[in-house]
Amino acid sequence: MSEKDTRLESPEDKLILELLDSARPDALVREPSDSAEDLPVDKLRRDYLEVLGTLPSTQPSVVPPADLKHRVMKIATGSEDTSAAGLDAFGPSSSFGRALPTEPAPHRWWLPLAASIAFGVMIVTGWLVIRVQEQQGQIVELSAALEEARVKTATLLQSQGDALELRSRLSLVTSPGSEFCALRPTESALASGQGAKARGTVVMHPADEDWFLRVEGLAPCPEGRKYALWFVTGERVVAGPVFDVKTPQEPVEIAGGERPDGITAIMITLESDSAPTAPSTEPVLYGDERMQVL
Repeated sequence: MSEKDTRLESPEDKLILELLDSARPDALVREPSDSAEDLPVDKLRRDYLEVLGTLPSTQPSVVPPADLKHRVMKIATGSEDTSAAGLDAFGPSSSFGRALPTEPAPHRWWLPLAASIAFGVMIVTGWLVIRVQEQQGQIVELSAALEEARVKTATLLQSQGDALELRSRLSLVTSPGSEFCALRPTESALASGQGAKARGTVVMHPADEDWFLRVEGLAPCPEGRKYALWFVTGERVVAGPVFDVKTPQEPVEIAGGERPDGITAIMITLESDSAPTAPSTEPVLYGDERMQVL
């Protein structure tokens, strides 16, 4: 006996075939039997009949578009966008719509990658901030040290310049044959009180044109006026430098590199012109006696 014949002899199979092949609904229902042998068959009949009643009698057919195959091949080969244009005709319940997803599945791996990159950027940024702060502190320290070095350098240069000037003056004063001319207040200055306490000395080099003036005790200059030094020769009066005095305790020291020949006297006047060419007032200090050292 074949497997098919053995299967058809099963009571369940016979009952299912009988229910499916029955064309009349009233033939599906039978009167319950009192026989013990018919009780299992009646129960199965009722169960299968209930299951059969839940199934739809027909399934609506879906006719695909004529160019479906052509579009599917384009999407499969990548020659057309994977959007669902043309496939939406099957509706949301169509098997074709479910077989070809309209959107790619989202990638989940970029979230951990983005978090790792952000964490790395935060670490690098923090390290850079710390380095910048350290460099700023170093720049401040170096700037302070540079400014201090500049101040010390300027002070040293000033000291060197003062030392050179002092050495030059000392050399001028101590050179054999140097001439000294003492400047004393004139009678008009003593009467006016402008130079009553003033005293001055002019030192002149015997061979060169260098000279040096030192004056103490001159009264401060009135507003708009300054003191002027003059060299008197036998023929004319030659103008020297113009200087200002702000406090009577402040000594005035002036060094020059040029002087006329044949000097017979030296004097200081108070002038209103900033660059006078001839004396306009009586001398405040005057000296016409010259003395040589050694």
